[in-house]
Amino acid sequence: MKFIGSHATSLSDATPVTSSAREERCLRMGQWIGAISGAAMGFLHIYWSATGVSGIHGSLGENLMTGIPSILVGGYVGLRTTEWATKKIMQGNPDTGKAAFRGLVYGALDGAITLTASMAPLLIMGYITETIRFNRIKHPVIPWLIVTACTGGIIYGGTFGSLAGVVYGSGISLYMRF
Repeated sequence: MKFIGSHATSLSDATPVTSSAREERCLRMGQWIGAISGAAMGFLHIYWSATGVSGIHGSLGENLMTGIPSILVGGYVGLRTTEWATKKIMQGNPDTGKAAFRGLVYGALDGAITLTASMAPLLIMGYITETIRFNRIKHPVIPWLIVTACTGGIIYGGTFGSLAGVVYGSGISLYMRF
């Protein structure tokens, strides 16, 4: 390490250590946000079923079999897509307005992908274990459930992801001091 001005820099590049530490914190925070938001659907299903909110009472084992795949798949996909979106938002050191716009776009994509990945296993396992009941089922059922998860992911995940992305992108820009 050597010091240039008031910032410590590594010998391999001239970027301040404080900047790379901030970037690493942003990426780590993005991963946590993505993993938690992706896993939320599975946790909510287990919670709602255990407390009787949904009105459908399967056994705890059936509800765990329904929720755990959603937690695992949604959490992993959320972790990776939010990490990707964070990198895209930070690319080129955008000012706050540009970062907010990037947050809107990449947040919508991130939200749509994450919610779709979380909903598909939840709906499929809910159908198989009968912990989720569907009023109108047309055959074949599994492809219909996948289309439903994709549609819901795009509409709801994209909408909430874009709104969260505006705040997230602006926050990244301010935190990184672009």
